[in-house]
Amino acid sequence: MEEDTRQTFVKRVLSETPGPAPRILIADDEQSIIDVIRRALEKEELQIDTTMDGDGAVRLIQENEYDIVLTDIMMPGQNGVAVMKAAKARNPETEVILMTGYAAVHTAAEAVRGCAADYICKPFDQLQIVVFAVRKALTKRMLSRMVREYNQNMAEFNRKFESERETLRDMAEMTQLFIVRALAALERIEGESAGEVSEGARGNLASIRAD
Repeated sequence: MEEDTRQTFVKRVLSETPGPAPRILIADDEQSIIDVIRRALEKEELQIDTTMDGDGAVRLIQENEYDIVLTDIMMPGQNGVAVMKAAKARNPETEVILMTGYAAVHTAAEAVRGCAADYICKPFDQLQIVVFAVRKALTKRMLSRMVREYNQNMAEFNRKFESERETLRDMAEMTQLFIVRALAALERIEGESAGEVSEGARGNLASIRAD
């Protein structure tokens, strides 16, 4: 099926989560890498920011809210692991993908076991690997957001339910008290009526006997 006749992956994910387009930060000290990744992600309908050093990445993370951070490990200034920690400190739901040369694969693997969503080895054999990693991270990010919003909605529903249940319980207690008092009043009225009837009957009987 032709690409221009169907929705992209991101568009399908976002169809159930309305809002602004996901925002991604690309951090790499090679402009050629940044340009290649940007072109590969053009059809994914993302807001893309870029920087060529770790300090710039951390500054952008502090200033903006990112869904995904795609960062090289070895960069001038702060390294990719520091960038990842800054992103997670800013928002634990931000997904981080590390890019690394083969010499730093162990570092990337350790980071994935910690906080990173994935890592990609450079040079890229296929750009589709980058696209797939971003798609996977974006899906995880969207699912995390949906779960958080669901939990928030359920908490609000439970809070309202508990409040309404308390109100209903109070109403039930008041109704029960009213019924008890009404029955007691009815019994008292019936008792008084029965006494009046009895007194009237005795009066009639006395009159008959006097006659």
